[in-house]
Amino acid sequence: MSGTGTVVIGAARASEPDTFTRALIEGAGLLVAVDGGLSACLGAGRVPDVCIGDFDSAPVSAVERAENDGCRMIRHPAEKDASDLDLALDLARAEGWSGLTLTGILAGRLDHTLASLGAVARNADLGIVVREPDVDVHPLAQHGPSAVALSTRPGEILSIFAIGGEATVTASGVRYPLSAHPLSPCTSLGLSNVAVAPVQHISVQSGRVLIIVPRAESR
Repeated sequence: MSGTGTVVIGAARASEPDTFTRALIEGAGLLVAVDGGLSACLGAGRVPDVCIGDFDSAPVSAVERAENDGCRMIRHPAEKDASDLDLALDLARAEGWSGLTLTGILAGRLDHTLASLGAVARNADLGIVVREPDVDVHPLAQHGPSAVALSTRPGEILSIFAIGGEATVTASGVRYPLSAHPLSPCTSLGLSNVAVAPVQHISVQSGRVLIIVPRAESR
């Protein structure tokens, strides 16, 4: 096993991986494919260590290849009350994984993206960061991690959204600072803040938030 950190790759970019995705796959210590994310792993020339899902979006040939090459396959029925990403995060919690990088989870259907963001917010304590070619997402929660220091370049945008209920947020190093300020879920108050310092400090005193940072080169 090479690299460091745990990378969980979803099915949103199940086709031939782009340069961004390939680099994450190649640099992973533990590589976990969520259903159709298996195709991206194999396309980057790496068999994942674990593959989990109901395998409705992974080609049969890819599943057979991964299994033959020693991948740990965790199968779930198609009719279930949780998404494949939820199941992967449940496994991460059960097996003590932390410091997770998630990719391939924020594309395609809007309902899937909303469910994925909800799963990320609920599992913030696993030390998750979402990294996609066009955006990073950092979840914070009252019970941890409750603070983050970002290095968004001055002049670039970041947004802060409460999710799952009202949150209390403090933010500095931004044009519109907040001091233990209440945020209602998905209110535009947190939309399109602007970095003004080399480091932006954001923390939550209650509730959960998602910090969304568009990747500058993608805009």
